[in-house]
Amino acid sequence: GAFETALQDHLRYRGDPLAATGRALAADPAMPMAHVLKAALLLLSTEGRHLPAAREAWDAARALAATEGERRHVAAIGLWCRGQWENAARMLEAHLVHAPRDILALSLGHYLRFLLGQVEEQRDIVARALPAWDESVPGFGLVLGLHAFGLNETAQYAEAEEAGRRAVALDPGDNYAIHAVAHVLESQTRIAD
Repeated sequence: GAFETALQDHLRYRGDPLAATGRALAADPAMPMAHVLKAALLLLSTEGRHLPAAREAWDAARALAATEGERRHVAAIGLWCRGQWENAARMLEAHLVHAPRDILALSLGHYLRFLLGQVEEQRDIVARALPAWDESVPGFGLVLGLHAFGLNETAQYAEAEEAGRRAVALDPGDNYAIHAVAHVLESQTRIAD
């Protein structure tokens, strides 16, 4: 559906995930996770002009959240909207203890740690969730791409390249994994590669 398209666009760094989220909300305005994704995408821009719209999406998600997982996402977005990035990341990490295959929470926690400049935590949030994933789980390549980027940021270049290339082999359309491999090559001045 439209929400899955929006989520996949976000995870793969392709298309216009915000527009796709808008289509998901037009199809089902009562979907709390579409409101969460909209708020997150606006917050990821780190542009203050998007904060009112992010808060509006958070308010809508808060009114609709029914499951514990949805409420944890909403709580993290609320903290993020209030500028409490560290607490938002911790909330997502606490949620991932219960739901390590929640790829949206995993990606948002990963990005928040990047924005905070906490590269070890950026790597480790994915590393802690990896045992719950394998090639039989849809999205495994995307998780490897996230992990590859965190490994690169902590100068674990060989491991980063291996994870990134495996991610690309599993999902050639994963632009984030391609980006991670490119970072490894750039970090090692392997320009020809």
